[in-house]
Amino acid sequence: MKPEVSVIMSVYDPAKPRYFKDAVRSIIDQSFTDWEMIICDDGSDKRFAGLFETVAASDDRIRLIKNSSNRGLGYSLNKCIRYSSGDFLARMDADDVCHPERLKEQIRFLKSHEDADWCGTDAFLINDGGTWGVRHMPIAPEKKDFLEFSPFMHSSVIFKRRVFEENKGYRHLKRAEDYELFMRLYSKGCKGYNIPKKLYGYREDENSYKRRTFSCALEECRVRKSGFKRLDMLSPGNYRYVFKPVLMSMIPGKVQMFLKKSLRNG
Repeated sequence: MKPEVSVIMSVYDPAKPRYFKDAVRSIIDQSFTDWEMIICDDGSDKRFAGLFETVAASDDRIRLIKNSSNRGLGYSLNKCIRYSSGDFLARMDADDVCHPERLKEQIRFLKSHEDADWCGTDAFLINDGGTWGVRHMPIAPEKKDFLEFSPFMHSSVIFKRRVFEENKGYRHLKRAEDYELFMRLYSKGCKGYNIPKKLYGYREDENSYKRRTFSCALEECRVRKSGFKRLDMLSPGNYRYVFKPVLMSMIPGKVQMFLKKSLRNG
């Protein structure tokens, strides 16, 4: 019988094997057990093959698929969806962790809210030192909430499968494929929510900012401009939000991390 939930994950040259192992283990340890996990090796170096195969073999609900070369997150997630069969699609990143009640709580919410096409959660922020902060997301995001940043933590979201059956999947972008998807879905009348509980552990450290290159910042600017236009929010006053990623890319990662920690702990 098909599982109720398909967890979809893309992994590429994991920074530390234990991050990947902990991420998968946090799914295996869920109180909700009717799931499958589709892991896409997005063209990682061959030295990681043994790690991926060992982790996939640790539970018969896990399925490992591969790309012959690095194709990016959007492409890999679309591929995971094609190989999946659950009525719900749960995102998971390869270096994060879940609270044991995550799947149970989110599935319960989606089943009891017919107008919800997906739901995310609040998150606790983690690094090698443990938990260093908390991120609270708006409970019922409106269009205006997309101006500053995406009001959904992508990796914490669970979608109803019909969202991808009725709309096209992820765009193949260098960055902000989630931002683009959420704004596109909102422009078509879809609706998402966030559960005000810390059910997801999001890894955010200095390395997170090193991956945000200038070319990625330009990509996000284009996503913002297109998305704001779809949502009828591309006014002259809102262009400052369009160019925000480029301005942020000029601030060193260490400084961004210091400012975030100071604001969250202040």
